[in-house]
Amino acid sequence: MIKVHEACLILLAVLTAGTISGCSEPTPEKMMQTYAQRLGNALDQPVEYSASTLQPLPSQPPRRQRLLPVTEIREGLFDVLNLRHCNLLPLVAQRNSSLGRVMPPSQQLIYELQFLQAIAECEDLLHALITKDLDLEEEFKGVLQQISEIHRIKRDNLPAVIWNSLYTAPEMEKQFAINQPPLPLNNAGLFATIEPSLEMFARISSQTQPGTDFIEAGAVKALEQDYERLYRSDFGAQLLKSLLHLTHLLDAAADAIESRLERLPVCYNGRPNPQAEILRNVFTRFYAQEIQGYLATVHQQGIRWLELQQQIMAPLPIPDSTAPYYRQVVSTDSPNSLWQAYTAARDRHTSAWQQLLGQCGMMPGLDQQSAD
Repeated sequence: MIKVHEACLILLAVLTAGTISGCSEPTPEKMMQTYAQRLGNALDQPVEYSASTLQPLPSQPPRRQRLLPVTEIREGLFDVLNLRHCNLLPLVAQRNSSLGRVMPPSQQLIYELQFLQAIAECEDLLHALITKDLDLEEEFKGVLQQISEIHRIKRDNLPAVIWNSLYTAPEMEKQFAINQPPLPLNNAGLFATIEPSLEMFARISSQTQPGTDFIEAGAVKALEQDYERLYRSDFGAQLLKSLLHLTHLLDAAADAIESRLERLPVCYNGRPNPQAEILRNVFTRFYAQEIQGYLATVHQQGIRWLELQQQIMAPLPIPDSTAPYYRQVVSTDSPNSLWQAYTAARDRHTSAWQQLLGQCGMMPGLDQQSAD
């Protein structure tokens, strides 16, 4: 009786484990693998898709290669800032403090934006004082020249400062990590959590252009929150991994369909047959109803993430050693970019299905299957 009881317990454990496994959370990889298997079975032609054989994402260049040099303000030049007319001493003291010397990138950006606005206002104020009272011109002439020099150096440094404060910061680095899974199946709205922060960084990047108004003081002080949103999100890294998976799957499916059609027509004389009906069911059930919805949300959110990254980078100097990486990962029109590879695979996959179903006289309204 004991042996029978033990056997029953073992059987129950196996069945329970099987039930738990069968109810595990669906993932994009499982969904894509199912589509590949169903299509391969229906075609009698293997679809060579496997998450284990996925090409790795390109790695970010080392931080030292992404860091741009910044011109230092020569010693003694700050001495002129001890003026009752300009409220710059608190900022200088903050930068020269022990904490100020080890500021993280977010605090460096906040400081530089605050200082640039303060020095510009100081220069304008001195010009106004001299214009109002010409007797002050001799007193402030040398000071104004030095203030103008500090302002020029800070303004010239701004593009490199913004680049360093964003693209060498851990918060932005997370967006380009290579160790994340693809976006989850239920990913609608994930991008919305970081979109305002990327839009703010794009506004800050535009500060490098002449005639641009300063960012509001409150928004500058709130930049830590924008950095924190990026730090808490893996959206960019998951998006890039999703593009790799979709490219791999769509190319593999197109390979299989094209190989099958080259080897032997599915239908003769445009007349449907049982195999064609099975294939149409695979297209409808596993591609149109599952893969296509995932592809659409990845596309819609992904193109916006890439556009904002491009807007941030466009006015900034990108280090020569890292430019090829960003062209591959962020560009939407570079021939070797992840996005171009994905859209080419998508279009090829659509064309292969159109050819297959068209050969059998079973063409549905096969419009462009992206969310353009």
